[in-house]
Amino acid sequence: VAQPLKGFFDVAVYTRHTADFCVLELGKGLSRERFRQVALTSKEAHVQACIQMTGLVGEWMHFGAASEGFRYVSMLERHLMLSQQPLSPVDRQALARWGVLNGYRLLKMHARGYDAMVRQLLQLPPGETLELAPILAALEIEHRKNAAANAILGKT
Repeated sequence: VAQPLKGFFDVAVYTRHTADFCVLELGKGLSRERFRQVALTSKEAHVQACIQMTGLVGEWMHFGAASEGFRYVSMLERHLMLSQQPLSPVDRQALARWGVLNGYRLLKMHARGYDAMVRQLLQLPPGETLELAPILAALEIEHRKNAAANAILGKT
């Protein structure tokens, strides 16, 4: 978690070797051995597309525009450069679109949890250190409420 500008938070999520790899290392190049350690499988590339594009969709849903959209797309491009299977520009664009669609679907399906997380983030005074635990707790509480309501209604 980084705070590039006061009041703005940046959470970088990488599906493998989280504590061991910074995607910005790509600018320096990777050895063959290092690439083998961090290369993404097809499934991991899809997960990364969903993670990055859900951020873009979430910003659009909350603010009506995704002013930071280029950063999400750029970060996805960097991650997809680590794909075990080389991806053409058309394949990368298709994967980004798939991530947008799935991100939108996930945020709509879990709208209460998403709203609870946004409310928790907005309560944080500018300049304060971001703690993920209260944000994830807000999501979990809404998830449990939804699960309890579905159980009462007999839904699974």
